Amino acid sequence: MAAIAQLVLLRSSKRRDSSLSDPITSISSSVSKLLGSLKGSTAKRANLVLRRTVNHSGKTRAMTMWFGAVHRRQPGGGSARRKRPVRPPQAEGLPHVRNSRAFLRAPAQNVILASTSMKRRTLAISSGIALAAGLFGSRLAAQSSQAKKDAAVAAHIEAARQAAGKEHTGIFEGICTQFAQPAAARPQAPAGPPTRVGPPDRATWHTEPVKVFDNLYFVGEKEYGAWAVKTSEGIIVIDAIFDYSVEDQIVGGLKKLGLDPATIKYVVVSHAHRDHVGGAGYLQEHFGSRVIMGAEDWALLEHTQANWLKPRRDMIATDGQKLTLGDTTITIYVTPGHTLGTLSVLVPVKDNGKPHLAASWGGTGFNWLRGSPVYITPDRPNKFWFDTYIKSAARFRDIVAKAGADVLIANHTHLDDAKKKLPAMAKRRASDPHPFVIGNDAVVRYLTVASECAQAGLARVE
Repeated sequence: MAAIAQLVLLRSSKRRDSSLSDPITSISSSVSKLLGSLKGSTAKRANLVLRRTVNHSGKTRAMTMWFGAVHRRQPGGGSARRKRPVRPPQAEGLPHVRNSRAFLRAPAQNVILASTSMKRRTLAISSGIALAAGLFGSRLAAQSSQAKKDAAVAAHIEAARQAAGKEHTGIFEGICTQFAQPAAARPQAPAGPPTRVGPPDRATWHTEPVKVFDNLYFVGEKEYGAWAVKTSEGIIVIDAIFDYSVEDQIVGGLKKLGLDPATIKYVVVSHAHRDHVGGAGYLQEHFGSRVIMGAEDWALLEHTQANWLKPRRDMIATDGQKLTLGDTTITIYVTPGHTLGTLSVLVPVKDNGKPHLAASWGGTGFNWLRGSPVYITPDRPNKFWFDTYIKSAARFRDIVAKAGADVLIANHTHLDDAKKKLPAMAKRRASDPHPFVIGNDAVVRYLTVASECAQAGLARVE
């Protein structure tokens, strides 16, 4: 049953017409807009009707406002035609009218309502307007909040796009564009591949090793990077890829390049995910290589159930650690975010004797968004991980800028565009620019992309 409230406003014939019509018109317009916003309700729609009587001279004698609920047709039943809005009850002292048109033509006459009745009607319509305003306000606030969130996300995505330029489309498309739409509006991610039994076909991951600099070699897979730093006293390996590919790619790759895998002295693992730590146990067991990893990631690895050979706990990296082997010193930084113990490194390299400095950002993706309990806990929600990542990216960006790093290497080949650059190395002439030497500004912008994308993600989830 529709609830009905009626208010009759009187005016004296001696007052100006605008003293009544202007405020009421303004109020009715505002209230109509409020109630109009509720048209999307699935249960009912508020209806506001405004009527006024005029005398023959065109002056307003009285104005009546009421509201009621008009029920929408429920799914699957009834006629498609909506019920008419509830007509106002007849006010005392007004001539009986059967419809609004007759009401508008009704002769002018003074109407007096009892004060008690007037108060009740005033209270009823005030309550109705307050309810409508409250519902509208809540909806408007939610829309405003969402609009602000969308604007913040868009601003960070655009900043990341500008920083990416043409050099860093891999990281931009890999971690940033996912936040362009709210999670509920994004297309559902395709189902993952079925659980694999045994290693994947070699043809899916094998690639040939490449000498990239005088002292730096690529010994990774098609999709995953592993790097060998040659020094005067042995080899430092940065990331050990998978357990099933380490022997073929790293050991076999070094042999193809004329290097001895038995001289691998250190294995620096960027973080304790299988695609980077999987082969470390093999190198540790076969060559006695020392394995270096962040303290938190040693703990992560120890709690990881695995059917592959995990390395025994060995060296714990410290922030700013200098690792020297022979004539080469690399610098290790603890940059939590991708994992709590993620390591990023600076490696001095040479191109035909000319010195350069390579930077490797240890972990890129926002894995916590999958909701894994390894990441998400009551003390470490999404915001914790985004904040941690953003701080680390900004800090390493400053380190890279100050150090003057002009080379970018990565542990995923789409991030540093190694898929295109490695083949280019085979065709490079002595006079050609080096594909991996991109300049300090470009390396700094890479970290800006990482930071801005993380800020877009934080703005989206908050």
